Amino acid sequence: LLRPALPAGVQLQASLDEQPLTVLADATQLHHMVINLRTNARQALPAEGGRIDVQLNAVLPGMTTDPLPPAGLAAGGYARLRVHDNGCGMDEATQIHAFEPFFTTKPVGSGTGLGLAVVHGIATSMRGLPSVHSAPGQGSNFEVWLPLLDDPTSAAALAPDTPVTAIQRLLAKHVVCVDDD
Repeated sequence: LLRPALPAGVQLQASLDEQPLTVLADATQLHHMVINLRTNARQALPAEGGRIDVQLNAVLPGMTTDPLPPAGLAAGGYARLRVHDNGCGMDEATQIHAFEPFFTTKPVGSGTGLGLAVVHGIATSMRGLPSVHSAPGQGSNFEVWLPLLDDPTSAAALAPDTPVTAIQRLLAKHVVCVDDD
């Protein structure tokens, strides 16, 4: 999924949990979230290439993690998707605004500032949270924490008749954005 759109000079390493991790999510939204995180990581790398590591693992109550889970998560088990790059990194001021809509560090015309805002919207619609840990010159570590289902068999029962989620309601609306550019 991620390799074909990356230049040859970019190394991609994937480390996925051997056990299935079941979350209540829309596959298209998960795909969109992963692509946005990959795109963001690629754009942070130097022109000659770099490295992107993608990890997916379970974090269960009582386990210690580094970095710590974001504040505001309910108790329980989580699937943690981590996308790490060895690119330019971000200072603390940039990290504070990273998930805000239309916030971008790219030059005018090079980015919309919506990729990470979409990641935040999708993660929160699934009762999860994204987080970022970074330092200038040391790359960035983006994580998305999604609650694990206690009973994976319940996912099949919920999927067809689940009420429309908040994100689906938002997508059914029209938004007009007027920019003076």
